[in-house]
Amino acid sequence: MPASPYVMLMASLPPLGDLFGHQQPPSELQIKRRFRFLSASDREMLSRIEQLIRLSNQPKGSTDAEIVRSARALVNDLKSPALKEAVQFVMDVRTIGVAYRRRRLGQKTPPAEPDWGYSRWLKKIENHWGEPYFGLKGLLTWVTPGRQLIEEDDPVGLERLILTEFWRRFTRLSQGHYFDFTAVVLYFLRWSLLERRVKYNREIALKRFNSLINDGIGNFKELFPPTAD
Repeated sequence: MPASPYVMLMASLPPLGDLFGHQQPPSELQIKRRFRFLSASDREMLSRIEQLIRLSNQPKGSTDAEIVRSARALVNDLKSPALKEAVQFVMDVRTIGVAYRRRRLGQKTPPAEPDWGYSRWLKKIENHWGEPYFGLKGLLTWVTPGRQLIEEDDPVGLERLILTEFWRRFTRLSQGHYFDFTAVVLYFLRWSLLERRVKYNREIALKRFNSLINDGIGNFKELFPPTAD
């Protein structure tokens, strides 16, 4: 049996802990410094995965069709079944989210363009466009609570649900992969979830802080009304 290529790399990476733990995740610089030990081809593949998974890394102005074509090409080029499933799962969630958003905006029929989404469930979604769960209720356990959170306009709850589903899937897919390229990528994907969770928490805290400030200003105006000249 050939030796796993990235034993030292994986051994050098700090533990991630729990998704909703109180620990501060390792910095991006700290993580990517270790990735310099990847082969050139693996670095390129990781970069492609990162660009697709992390929406902020998409080229500015990318269309749905361009993202779909990138996802399709990436899945075709991946040799690891676990990484194929990881990318496909991310695109499943995104496509279902896009379908919900379009329908909430009043779109009564599936999009006419062929590359509006990329999912193993695409045809089912299109064929059941008018149904509350796109025909997926009995197939995907997270679809029911996800729709409820969307209808309740609860972005915090929805973000928590999505992060949890990604974390569970990536953790399951990492089983049996410890020191190979698949292990490296799945570690990076889980780290990305931790970073997203911390960043999202900061954004929520900032919005709440600004809201408190605005409320305070309003109260001050009531307590100290402008005096007449």
